[in-house]
Amino acid sequence: MKCLNKFIAIALCFIIFINNSNIAYANTDYPIENAESTNDMDVRIYKVPVISNECTGSTITFYGYNGKFYLALDDIKDFTRYKFNESDSQLILGHGIREIRIEKETGHMTDCNCVDQGIIDILEYNGKYLCEGIPMLTYLGADCTVRDGKALEILMPSFTIWEAVMLSFTIWESVIPDYADMYLNRITDCAVDSIVDFSTLSDDLLIPEWMEFFEAQSLSEKELLAKTRAASGYPMKDYVYVDMDHDGLKELIGVADSGDNKPFQTWYCSSDGETCLLIHQNSMLFDDLTIELLEFNYETHVVINSYNLIGTSKEFSIISLKNGEACIKASEEYGYVFMTKSGDILLDVEDYDGIYDPDTLFYSHTWIDTYLCFDGESYKEYIAYEITESEYLKFINAQEIKDRIADELTESDTIELEYTYFKRKNNILHIQCNVHQSSGTIYYGYYTVRYSGDVLDEQFIIPDNQSKEYNPGQMSPRLSYFEAAP
Repeated sequence: MKCLNKFIAIALCFIIFINNSNIAYANTDYPIENAESTNDMDVRIYKVPVISNECTGSTITFYGYNGKFYLALDDIKDFTRYKFNESDSQLILGHGIREIRIEKETGHMTDCNCVDQGIIDILEYNGKYLCEGIPMLTYLGADCTVRDGKALEILMPSFTIWEAVMLSFTIWESVIPDYADMYLNRITDCAVDSIVDFSTLSDDLLIPEWMEFFEAQSLSEKELLAKTRAASGYPMKDYVYVDMDHDGLKELIGVADSGDNKPFQTWYCSSDGETCLLIHQNSMLFDDLTIELLEFNYETHVVINSYNLIGTSKEFSIISLKNGEACIKASEEYGYVFMTKSGDILLDVEDYDGIYDPDTLFYSHTWIDTYLCFDGESYKEYIAYEITESEYLKFINAQEIKDRIADELTESDTIELEYTYFKRKNNILHIQCNVHQSSGTIYYGYYTVRYSGDVLDEQFIIPDNQSKEYNPGQMSPRLSYFEAAP
């Protein structure tokens, strides 16, 4: 084991040394809040052709500001195999056992909890956090060159020492306690001087005159609509003109009305109008559609909700934009998706499960909601896990809420209130309360509240698509085919 530790530490020093260029960087020492005044007039957008062994996109978006060229940290991760997360106060880049933390307020960066890189130049623009692109790519181990004057080439090593150590940790963690901490300490002890000083890195690669060839301009809504109509050969039944990747430029997503009983076609037109293509086609016929937007910090997704005016037939597809390419995140899934005013993503599913009448066997039309999330790669469903009444009553305000429900639903012919409880990991709790009447009729419905820790909010949630606190229908643990949210 001692030989293995020594070998990996020496290899780390060597690999980090050969993967970082020796060029100068003029570091800024003003805090981030001084740079947060950037607006659309200050920032210039460049869509640069890119060649990458990690990302399939054809372009990468640079942001020009004060003579420097910035990249979004969320884009940098796609070209470097790093993971990007953020807390309330920090931006975090992770790769194997390596973790780089940047303070949002000051731009102070620390590598592996022990290598202090001081204040780096970081901006916030359109909800994205930006840093100087080429220096950060180089710092993370990428080799950056301009290939034949036509494209930026960004190549990452196929395997890094940080990933090698993580693999070793996975193998040995069951044998040696605190294996990761031991390795991290040994590696950083040997490699502190070899992790390049970020302040020595600069961008001598992107020449302003070359970048001007790729400066992007967004065409007007009217211009993009005309191009989409011309490309599809049909008028648009509905469309949206929106900045999908939050780069300051708007694209157009339109659904073509091809008529003649043909399924809906969804078309994408890039902000400059150069790319206009069919990206999705329904396999079923529907009467109508509604477009919804899902707004996230770094991007906006477009939902195409298709439905029939009679019955429960409805489907949705979700479209995103990444590195200049439209991506289908969900295709013809059952239900209707929208984002509430409070930021929840609801999947609305129709059924006929609101009333049971023993004489007519009548079931009323219902709309039942489940909650989705987007983890940066795919959509997941927050499962509604059933809990016992004793578990429910452990919440503060639980009994008071139950009593209030009983007061609201009990009538002269009520013989029983049947309760069931469902808890989701996104702090949502459902109280199913079925009302049994002496006639044998059963009314099915549920209430929704938020919880924080062990406290239930005293106010019920009224979804944007409903008008009452009591939602008819029968709650179910799962209402989609998406994977469960962790």
